[in-house]
Amino acid sequence: MSSVSFLLPAAKKVHFTAPPNGLTCPLMIHQRQALTWLLWREQQVPNGGILADEMGLGKTLSMLSLVVASNSLSPEKVQRSSGLIPSKSTLIICPASILYQWEAEVKQRLRRGLYFVFFQRADFLVFFRLAGYDLVLTTYKIVSSGLSKNKKVSLPLRCFVKLEKCDCPLFSILWNRIILDEAHTIKSPSTDTAQACCRLEALSRWALTGTPIHNNVKDLYSLLKFLRFRPFDDNQVWNTWMQVKTGRIKTSLSSDRLRFNWRNQHAPTTQGSGNIQIIVMLLRLRQACCHMALVKQAFLFLLHFVDSYKALLFFRRSIWTVIVSQWVSLLKIISYHLRKNGITFTSITSKVTPEERTKRVERFNSLSSDPQVMLLSLTAGGVGLNLIGGNHLFILDLHWNPALELQAADRIHRVGQSRPVFIHKLVCVDTIEEKVLDLQQQKLQLAHSVLTGVASNSMQKLSFNDLRFLFELEKGPSASADSQLRRRPFPQ
Repeated sequence: MSSVSFLLPAAKKVHFTAPPNGLTCPLMIHQRQALTWLLWREQQVPNGGILADEMGLGKTLSMLSLVVASNSLSPEKVQRSSGLIPSKSTLIICPASILYQWEAEVKQRLRRGLYFVFFQRADFLVFFRLAGYDLVLTTYKIVSSGLSKNKKVSLPLRCFVKLEKCDCPLFSILWNRIILDEAHTIKSPSTDTAQACCRLEALSRWALTGTPIHNNVKDLYSLLKFLRFRPFDDNQVWNTWMQVKTGRIKTSLSSDRLRFNWRNQHAPTTQGSGNIQIIVMLLRLRQACCHMALVKQAFLFLLHFVDSYKALLFFRRSIWTVIVSQWVSLLKIISYHLRKNGITFTSITSKVTPEERTKRVERFNSLSSDPQVMLLSLTAGGVGLNLIGGNHLFILDLHWNPALELQAADRIHRVGQSRPVFIHKLVCVDTIEEKVLDLQQQKLQLAHSVLTGVASNSMQKLSFNDLRFLFELEKGPSASADSQLRRRPFPQ
């Protein structure tokens, strides 16, 4: 491993690069330091890396500053590669839910006329024009759909691109830089999305994610494969050298990963396949802790979301609040009681279109008379959104993956928030939720252990012992869970 460390140089000194002239806003200290590291990494092999700042610390602005700074240093940096159209453009791939947010950031943070193109669909008419833009924005879904090998494009004879490479315009360009936002989207290397992103060609590759590990350590393998971090992008090498001891992962990541962490270390949880019947039983127990209507429809209007008058007073104090749940059915119950008590609200779930999602976010952040409450689906709305209009966030149900909860919490705890932030996690005492809370802490150690080199492989699966631990409720909550569980009333 000493030879591996020699091949992976790390920056020795901390320098702060001044904001480039193309930006319309200043950079924070950590962003100026990040810009220095980003520029340095693009001169190393492999070109690029993982920017793993905590959610809300401005990774978007850091990457836009890199685009401006690198163009000012080498505005004509274009290389020709056999069979590909050379380009100085940066391709940004993100979830569809935050595509318009990237568009807004580009318009707001960069000087008008310097950079902007919005690429929403694979329109072959703009085939050659794409390579001439400074920025191209697209989504994971569009990239994945372009992976089909049956799709052909008719090109003029003067085109030097090989016809067999033209499945999609995005795959026929040698990009100057590719940026994956919410890069944990490709955590499963066998999916079409991951394979499509890895197939794209670029001089530099960047992965942006505040939670690089979600399920197990192999999530990192998919990121390294995209970065072409040889030899660790080879599955056999990974299984032989990396999966055995996580201490080796710390060595390989030390040079190509930058992370600013203003709170305790956080990241992954892992979950195995297990017995499906046991998993369903656990699911029903967790749902019952939230509302009996989730396990039996007859209880829908018999039980109430809140039985405390203080809770209603809290929502009536003009406090903008985000309520998060992994179950849309629970959010519907919440909406019933909010409407019944005259409290204005809006919601974001998987059924809300990106355009409508942007409008709802803007209305909520405007702090106008309504809506006062944002109902947020954990999986659909917990990534990439900026909800700094609210400063109270309620997590109604615990998830096996604490990284998802942290992603949701950072919708309001992020750069631009000017008020104190309060995160409320509701836990039903003497139930399965106390065990889940304790198990979450064990899972959170995995990401920290990966970076410190002391991880245990036993924490990478939802093992049989984990299941036994979850069902041993008669022993009561463990010390670690009890220390977290603070029985506090709603704010006065």
